Amino acid sequence: PTLATLSQLLGAWIYAAVLDHILIDVAAEYPEGFSLSRRQFLVGSVLAVLATALAFYGLASLAAQKGRLVFASIQEMFAKEVTPTSEFYVVTKNLIDPDLHPDVRAGTWRLTVGGMVANPASYAYAQLTGLAAVNEFVTLECVSNEVGGNLISTADWTGVRLSALLQSAGVDPTADWVVFTCADGYTAAIPMPKAMDPATIVAFQMN
Repeated sequence: PTLATLSQLLGAWIYAAVLDHILIDVAAEYPEGFSLSRRQFLVGSVLAVLATALAFYGLASLAAQKGRLVFASIQEMFAKEVTPTSEFYVVTKNLIDPDLHPDVRAGTWRLTVGGMVANPASYAYAQLTGLAAVNEFVTLECVSNEVGGNLISTADWTGVRLSALLQSAGVDPTADWVVFTCADGYTAAIPMPKAMDPATIVAFQMN
């Protein structure tokens, strides 16, 4: 792919250089017009053919590249429409030592809803799972996943609608974003319309 890309760039550069020479340099030298000599015509033709050949080579090389599938076969892809929990992709921000994850236990973990709300709330895990739950089939993909990469998975998620938690807390109508702070300090945010979407849930179970 690198050679193909370079050939396209080189072909485009040669074409642009020839075009620039004809339209600017030659035109400035012959404002009344000009006729190409046999030598000039041959040189120009060779350069044009070379540029075209390089461009076509690059396109053909890229077109010949086979796409990479996350699954070994189409049959496996449909068989695993929902990614098994053990095969769900995992990434970490702890690049130096991926094992430095916070010790989160259901017995002590709490979900706090605060900020621009009239009634700040705090839920223990048992309280959260006791609320009205819904299921959503959602595909997650890492922002750094390349085309055809495997940092993408789909699961059947069970959880509580985020909108229900926000409405229960009396969210301020002027609030624009909802910010999430994780146990390891990682933060993320989504706009309020997305937070109030019925399909947006605080998941506590997968598959």
